[in-house]
Formats: sequence, structure tokens, C-alpha cells
Amino acid sequence: ILQKNIKKNKLPRVKIFNFALSNKVGETSLHVSFEENNPWTWGDTIIYNMWGDEDNDKKVTVKTVLLSNYITKPVDLLKMDIEGSEQMVLEEIEHKLSFIREIVMEYHGTRTSINVNNFLVIRSVLERNGFIVKSYTKDLKFAFPNFVANLRKTSSVFTIKALRS
Repeated sequence: ILQKNIKKNKLPRVKIFNFALSNKVGETSLHVSFEENNPWTWGDTIIYNMWGDEDNDKKVTVKTVLLSNYITKPVDLLKMDIEGSEQMVLEEIEHKLSFIREIVMEYHGTRTSINVNNFLVIRSVLERNGFIVKSYTKDLKFAFPNFVANLRKTSSVFTIKALRS
């Protein structure tokens, strides 16, 4: 789908890389939809038991790389939609955040992943590196403070926008 969209929209400078972002170089399991009649790709993740249904997926071995190796010059906008790996990758690139002007990421928080992908940790990393952080629900309304508190009970997906102050 991505290749078709790039071609259709005539984006010759866009490159596709077939690997997962992580905090270490190597290989890991990508947990993908197990349902053959109704497969989904929106929740494929390298985070074990991300959605609380580890029996409902299959594993594919994928190569992992460090995003920091690709940040070698100033970046206007870093867009991340990495299905639960937000904290891990953000902490890995923390020493390169000074290169980045703006970050937009889709945050995926679940009751089973809060120990490895915590919104409060993400916000803290961004703020201590000079970003003003705002979070929005899918309909672009500000996420309420109790929204974060409810992460321990539910699954939450919202957008984080961080702009250098």
C-alpha cells in the first residue's frame, strides 16, 4: 500500500525501509494479526502482549535499527506511528532531539504496555529537551488529565505534538 501511495502521489524523495525502530540493533518479533479472514495491520507491534491478546497473533522476525543513526542533520518534522514503541525510540534518540524542530506521534497506551510505553515518561523526555508538549484525542480535542490516569484501565490512542519552545 505504501509503495502505491508514494507512486500515486509522485513522491520521489520518499524512501521505504523494511525494518522496525528499536532501542537496539538486531532482530525482534513483530506481532501481527493472526486472523486470516479479517487481518489487520494497524496494531502490528514489536511490543509483546501490547493489546492484551498474545494468543491472537503470530510472530514474524524483523530487523531492528536505531533511529538515531538516521538523524544526522536538522529535521523539521519527525512523524512517528510505531504502535507502542514510542517511549523506547524517543529515549534512544534523546541525544539527537536537539536536531528536531517538531515531533508528531501517535501514542499507543494500553494496560499491558504502560510499563514500557508511558505517556508521562514521553512527556518528560520531550519537555526536558525544550519541547512544548500537547496531546489530542483522535478528534483533535485536548486530552484531559484524567485521560492519562485511565490508561491503566483502558487502551488509549492519541496524538502528541511537541514543538521546540
